[in-house]
Amino acid sequence: MLIEATEREMLAGRVGRGVTLLDGRLPNWWRADLQPVIDLDRLNMGTADYCVLGQLAWRVDGDDDPYLAMRERLGLTPTTALAAGFELDVSHFETAEIGECACEAPYRALTEFWRAVILERRAAPPT
Repeated sequence: MLIEATEREMLAGRVGRGVTLLDGRLPNWWRADLQPVIDLDRLNMGTADYCVLGQLAWRVDGDDDPYLAMRERLGLTPTTALAAGFELDVSHFETAEIGECACEAPYRALTEFWRAVILERRAAPPT
């Protein structure tokens, strides 16, 4: 399933809001030389452990859902997390082709937007 251009624009805008939010609350969140590090090889916005917030979560004993724990630490609601590109409402997207979960393509696209932002920042000269 391909993501329509309007849906891609929507996701890009949401990721932009998420980047701004993280920049304000967790400066240098994208850096590879500071802990916790976002592992781009494992980045997957469709999982609680390997999404951006899940990888940034400070592990606490008994913390079963690192995404939810970080979302709560940042004071985000499901609605604000959605608006910031940390979650998807997959009902918005068209029905998937046979053999693909309806959420796979949107989450892949969301993951690629986040990966691109992080790679761009890591490649930029230090300020």
